Amino acid sequence: MKLTCISQPITQPITLEEAKSFCRVMSNDDDAIISILIDAATDYAQSVTGRKICNSTFQILTGALSSPLQLPKAPFKAITSVMSGGVAIDYSLHYDVDVCFIEFVAIEDVTIIYTCGYDVIPASLKAWALNKVSSLYEQREEIIVGLSVAEIPKSMIDCILDHYKVRYL
Repeated sequence: MKLTCISQPITQPITLEEAKSFCRVMSNDDDAIISILIDAATDYAQSVTGRKICNSTFQILTGALSSPLQLPKAPFKAITSVMSGGVAIDYSLHYDVDVCFIEFVAIEDVTIIYTCGYDVIPASLKAWALNKVSSLYEQREEIIVGLSVAEIPKSMIDCILDHYKVRYL
């Protein structure tokens, strides 16, 4: 199975203005850095949770099979097409927002195109992203130098992502 993102989101879960306000940054001097940190925080959250936070379109290429296939990435929104041998095939869906199984019978390779992502990003994910960007902006190194040297531990804010992890069956 090969998964490809064919349409990236045009927005991020937080805007540059929201991040600058949260970080208490008044000038535009660090806009490029803060934008990179927003991208990094978003990528990290999506990697940890298995979700696509902002709307995206994916394509799956799979071999012939007749058993249910769990679509990766959540939250599931819609199937655009299911094709086998260049022809649309019948399929059935079994899903909730987090888990989507597609069932079909095909004797050739199958191409599935579907969309996923939040229409309204949960407030806790936005709060996590703002906190993560602020932390990365303020602490640009892995260690804190002072009277003692210590690695920055996993914070309570990172535990927010645990609630959003997709459990694959």
